Amino acid sequence: MAPEVTIPEATETKTVSKPKSQKTKKTITSTSEQSRTTARQTQEDTTSPSPDSTPAIAGTLIITSVPDSVAIIINDVSVGITPYHATGFYPGLYEITLNKEGYEPFRQRVDLKENGTEFITGTLVREAGYLFVTSVPEKAIVFLNDTAAGATPLHSKPLTPGIYNLRVELPEYSPYTEQLGITSELIDTVQVSLVPLKKPGFADRLPLKKSRTVRRISFGAVGVVAGVTGIVFNKKTADKLSAENNAWENYSASGKTTEEYTLLYDEYLKSTKNTDKNALARNVCYTIGIIAGVGFFLSIPF
Repeated sequence: MAPEVTIPEATETKTVSKPKSQKTKKTITSTSEQSRTTARQTQEDTTSPSPDSTPAIAGTLIITSVPDSVAIIINDVSVGITPYHATGFYPGLYEITLNKEGYEPFRQRVDLKENGTEFITGTLVREAGYLFVTSVPEKAIVFLNDTAAGATPLHSKPLTPGIYNLRVELPEYSPYTEQLGITSELIDTVQVSLVPLKKPGFADRLPLKKSRTVRRISFGAVGVVAGVTGIVFNKKTADKLSAENNAWENYSASGKTTEEYTLLYDEYLKSTKNTDKNALARNVCYTIGIIAGVGFFLSIPF
């Protein structure tokens, strides 16, 4: 036995009317003939069909969907799930809605004709949300549920609503992790500031960083090289300073033309710059030598 089906009413129904029969009466002056005619008309009226409107022949709705098992609502009345096949729908307009959790509703209006059949196929689209990820610095790799999604700044593809594990990675920076929820028809924005990893020191980068001998040799070698280089630049500084003094004496002497003064002053400025460069290099070398010496003595007990 087929299950009972609820048939919603159409928003606008249509009926088919049959034309009323038209009769032509002939006037008879004779009283007896008029009586017989009246009796005959009365008998005809009781046996002839009613001139009222005749209901239209119902139609059929066939509804399928992708995916299957989708709830069907016709004119605000729930009638079942797809696939659906039912007759008894009178001609008129029908609002058909297909609903399924996780999908956007599908809606369609159909105009069912008398004794007609309407085929409706609804393809439902999954609900989706979006994710926008930025990072400082940029070009970091974004992982969603351990799957690479692209580099920052990232505009994600449509994502099924739910919980996602976000991870942002960049070499020489600590990875960033977060668990977030994606909601349909919304854009979730995440701004990440990556923290640089601590870079190892000079001693830590040595192949045998735990060896006191290696550390002492390294610091000692650096200190000696820096000290010797500093001595070399110190001698150059003294020479340049002497040249600077000579240039100043030449410039200070009287009896020269304006052009000669200009040339001597330019020479003096060049000598000054050379002296300053060599003095700076000497100071840097001495500083490195001192630091290496301190490191050498500290590495003895450790």
